[in-house]
Amino acid sequence: TIDDKDIGYVIANKMTTQPRIHVISFLKLITSIFLFTLLNFTLFSVFLFSVLITTIFLLWEVGSPGQSVESMKNPQEL
Repeated sequence: TIDDKDIGYVIANKMTTQPRIHVISFLKLITSIFLFTLLNFTLFSVFLFSVLITTIFLLWEVGSPGQSVESMKNPQEL
């Protein structure tokens, strides 16, 4: 049977024998995650912005300005 200590020792041994490869792959992973989240955040913010503009425009067209201001004050009720 393999203990947790043995697994930890093997992992530590691998990391000490090839530290450079691990650092490079780690940096690649972090960079890809960062770029992915950045892209998603940009798309998400653009999406939110367009939805907000469309909602305000529709409210302005459909309702009176008083209703639009009221619904802009309370966006949760939409």
